[in-house]
Amino acid sequence: MFPHNEPPFHTDPWSIERLIPILLVLVLIGVVIWAVVRLTRQPKALVAGAAVPPSLAPASASATADPALVLVRQRYAQGELDRDTFLQTIRDLSPGGVEPGVTEEPPGS
Repeated sequence: MFPHNEPPFHTDPWSIERLIPILLVLVLIGVVIWAVVRLTRQPKALVAGAAVPPSLAPASASATADPALVLVRQRYAQGELDRDTFLQTIRDLSPGGVEPGVTEEPPGS
């Protein structure tokens, strides 16, 4: 039936029947690599005391904010400082006296 001992189908190693599964596996590997890179580059959840990324910072925030003023504001927000101590510390640390946006009068007066 086969006088030359050749199989009845084409056995070329670069035939389309053999390349399609290889290409599909390579595409799948590429998609997995892309997904891993994409997921690992997402913004991390903010941890207390961590710096805020510039993309998440308020528009009015200064790029050169004094770390001491930031710490005082955090301590005041956490209730560690009363209003008088907060305002006095802001006056002492700020070059122009009171930090912009901070009023001397308590709210509701």
